[in-house]
Amino acid sequence: MKNYYLKFFYFFIFNNFSNHSIKRYRYTSTQKHGLFCIIGLLLVIFSSFVASAQNNPLKNRSTAQIIAQNKVKNVYNIKLDSTNNFVNYIFHNKLNYPQKSYRDTIKFLADTFEKSASFSNTKLLRGIDFSNTQFDGVCDFTNASFRCHVNFYETRFHGFVDFWNINANDTTNIDFYYANLPDLIDFSDNYQLPHLVDFSEANFDNSSLYQNHQWHYINLYQSDVSALRMDYTHFRLCFYMNDETDLVLKNKIIRPNDKMLLDGVLYGLKDKNLYSALLDNSIYREYLHDVFPSAGVTDSVSEIFTKYWLSIGNFPKRLDKDQKIAIYEKLLKNFDAQGQKISYQNLDIEYRNFKNGINVLPWIWYCYGYHKELIFAWTILFLIVFTSITFWLYPQLNKSNASGGVYLIKSLPSYDKFKDEKKHVKRNRLWYAFVYTSAMFFSLSLDIKSVNFSHPKKLLVSYIIVVYLVGLLCIGYLANFILQK
Repeated sequence: MKNYYLKFFYFFIFNNFSNHSIKRYRYTSTQKHGLFCIIGLLLVIFSSFVASAQNNPLKNRSTAQIIAQNKVKNVYNIKLDSTNNFVNYIFHNKLNYPQKSYRDTIKFLADTFEKSASFSNTKLLRGIDFSNTQFDGVCDFTNASFRCHVNFYETRFHGFVDFWNINANDTTNIDFYYANLPDLIDFSDNYQLPHLVDFSEANFDNSSLYQNHQWHYINLYQSDVSALRMDYTHFRLCFYMNDETDLVLKNKIIRPNDKMLLDGVLYGLKDKNLYSALLDNSIYREYLHDVFPSAGVTDSVSEIFTKYWLSIGNFPKRLDKDQKIAIYEKLLKNFDAQGQKISYQNLDIEYRNFKNGINVLPWIWYCYGYHKELIFAWTILFLIVFTSITFWLYPQLNKSNASGGVYLIKSLPSYDKFKDEKKHVKRNRLWYAFVYTSAMFFSLSLDIKSVNFSHPKKLLVSYIIVVYLVGLLCIGYLANFILQK
């Protein structure tokens, strides 16, 4: 039918514009023939549309309509080349999508993958749609070529998804709108991303998850961070090379024939006790800390990472300090350019903790300047501690040098003057200890002449100096806080 209308159309076009047709239809109505040409053209277009709709039954229907009109199909073995449309499928076995080029859009709508699903090295020239699909196992897109639209609308990931070294061009658009992201995302070695990949559009409604520090860990090694949008409220960084083996573990733990040596015991990769043995091994615990600085050994991401790489048979190489610093600084620059102040603060705190190592004083003191109000808490804490110490040392401290005292404040009575009182001795002693401590703590200058440096108990003299210096430090930070307000 389609060919008939094409011939009809061509007949009128060529006849109308040939010399023969000019002569033949000189005395007829050319308007009628023009009308017939237009009708013929419309019929050709309509027949093409009908044929296309018959070949692709999912076209021109919404995703919700397509899902509603397809029953659930339990699949154990399927010939994947038989169709490009999978709607309401439950894949019970592992799926390895054929590694070839596809010139039609692939649709996985409202499907469930109970095991792992691999699309590695697949060339998706017209895009792929995973709307409302659930991945219960590992999802692998390593080396995949993405063209056109890659849709993860309301896709539910669990565990681990791997986007290592994907291939994209100017037509590629990866959409994570309202997707439930997994614990671990490998987005490394993606240094050519022509369009923005926006992880911030994902579903983060489960606030209790993040309050319990259950974040999404993402690997951005050698990726174009400027082409990503994410936050550091729901995400944390992890650091490893997907394509290289960690030499420390290889030399100390990994053995030939799929064996691992842990604390003198040889385990097979399928040994049910291997995972717990790894977590108890100090070498592997240090490795996990290097890969996941923000995660604990018992966190779910550590388990997912460990079990996945156990299935591979080795472990990826951890990054060195310089490589980690480069990633931190690129992401900090990205947050600063996007005006993401909270994410910048969270990442900067983690970055400074990483650089400072065991020197945690700047963090606990005022959190690198992000929580300067902590100085009030520290001031109160120091006053309580020093007052408690002074309470016991007061009889020896507040005396004249001739009487064996250390630092005399004349306006305060010595202990000898109220120690014989029958009532409120302890209360008075605590009060005078507090006033004595506060006078030294908040003093801008210490009366050196009143300090008995020749006192035989040098620790008492040192105590006076420590109280004064700590107080002076707190006064400086308090003044800075007030002036900046």
